[in-house]
Amino acid sequence: MIVRELLALIGLDVDKGSFASADTALGRAKSAMEALGRAAVSVGVDVAKATLDFIDSTGKLNDTAAAAQISTTSLQELAYAASLSDVSLEQMGVGLKTLNTLLVEGQKYGSDASKMFHRFGVATRDASGHVRSADDVLGSIADRMVRYPEGPKRAAMATKLLGEAGAKLVPLLQGGSAALAEARQEARDLGLVIDEETIKAGDDLGDSMTKLQGVGRSLGATLGSE
Repeated sequence: MIVRELLALIGLDVDKGSFASADTALGRAKSAMEALGRAAVSVGVDVAKATLDFIDSTGKLNDTAAAAQISTTSLQELAYAASLSDVSLEQMGVGLKTLNTLLVEGQKYGSDASKMFHRFGVATRDASGHVRSADDVLGSIADRMVRYPEGPKRAAMATKLLGEAGAKLVPLLQGGSAALAEARQEARDLGLVIDEETIKAGDDLGDSMTKLQGVGRSLGATLGSE
């Protein structure tokens, strides 16, 4: 790699792991980036900007999915479904994170969360006795919400189970789990769901670029002091 050789020539010690990480990320993301570049050129979009947007979006997806404790695939499907109701990825992520917290608290017998799930008729464990994921429970919440008349009761239920973002998620959920599943399938059919390996590669690439920017700043400072 030219950058690594250049830094070696000027005697700047750089962690080889950073470059290895960048090489790996670039390799994994190559196909996606090439497709992105072709699409960007075809519509006259600046490729460099499109690349940076890709890195930024994969980083956000990875971080949001980790915080919500769901897969990036599920998050992208839900994000598309949410976008149809003018709900942002961030709002969806906050709602899922709140729901996860309640699911953990709900496992404590007699807790407020346990009583709340029972009151709304939402099971927190599956048939095998395992704690359900927020992704799975979201569909049940949608089905229960359909039973309420349109208005404040739906908003109240959503806010109780999904936190402050709940009221904004009502349009997404009020069609029930079937409508939610249909929107998620549509996201897959339209090719809007990036595979998890590519997302991780894009996120890793962003991390490596941040490291290399740090190296560049150190290099500038070193040369400026001589």
